[in-house]
Amino acid sequence: MLIDDVKGALAALKTEMQEDRRIKSGADLNVGDIVYQNMDRSDGLVLNKGYDDRLKYFVIVGKNSKAMP
Repeated sequence: MLIDDVKGALAALKTEMQEDRRIKSGADLNVGDIVYQNMDRSDGLVLNKGYDDRLKYFVIVGKNSKAMP
């Protein structure tokens, strides 16, 4: 079923939902959280087939109180 979204309401809602899920700081993370992060060669990935980046899942398995620089 195709929905006509002339005013772009669905696109705006999708953007708002993505911003709500965005991690603002380490305090937003808890043990057991699953993070879906975009990564590229600068993160140490070996990319094949012409890809510039990839989305990767991370599971938070520990947390300490030290602040990151």
